[in-house]
Amino acid sequence: MKKFIMFLALVAMVSCSKDDDSNNVAEDDVAGAQLYLKSATVQYANGNPIEVEFEYNDDKELTDLYLGTSHYEITYKNGYVKTFENVNTNYKFDYDSNNLLTNITADGVEQAVVYDEQERSYTIGEVVYTVNENNDLASAANIDQQGIFIGYDAEKRGAIFNYPTKNPFWIFTFIGGPSIFANKASTTNGTTEIENTFNDDGYLTKAVYRLAGVLQNTIIYTYEEL
Repeated sequence: MKKFIMFLALVAMVSCSKDDDSNNVAEDDVAGAQLYLKSATVQYANGNPIEVEFEYNDDKELTDLYLGTSHYEITYKNGYVKTFENVNTNYKFDYDSNNLLTNITADGVEQAVVYDEQERSYTIGEVVYTVNENNDLASAANIDQQGIFIGYDAEKRGAIFNYPTKNPFWIFTFIGGPSIFANKASTTNGTTEIENTFNDDGYLTKAVYRLAGVLQNTIIYTYEEL
């Protein structure tokens, strides 16, 4: 259970927003959709930056994620995340015949998953993870509604908008970055406001996180053609 609750503290580290209108490109006008996220640099207002790098297979699925000095490997089944692991952590995802998530095993400890189709929520022990219609994590909270709540701009593409994976939010939830890496551009992370910048092709290139007007961190994104 500790593994599933611990991430709430992690996402708070990067937890109303406005987009940089100088590059206000509509969703339908975005060009070059074959570019995929190559790297992200998390620059903290107080602290050393963290580099995140991405590698893909021939199906354009994320297979290797480098977070600082940590290397995560990801495998898939039918387009869904199957395993997510490094030398210290191992997550295994089990699905039923309808590809509905039924269990997550973290470092050998199995937790049943209760899915509510109407609420689009996954309950794991005391934590409820809710996703929105764009398959991005909208909230993760315990029974006392303590946790994190993320807002998005449904008209703007996020850093992983063209990932073929059907549930990539689990990968980024468990590394503590569901608002940084999403299908749509995030605008709020709890009470933290996020100001986004896009290039002329509509790609998210920078996200600035501020809490009560005070800079917390800045994310710089780069992309590559696969």
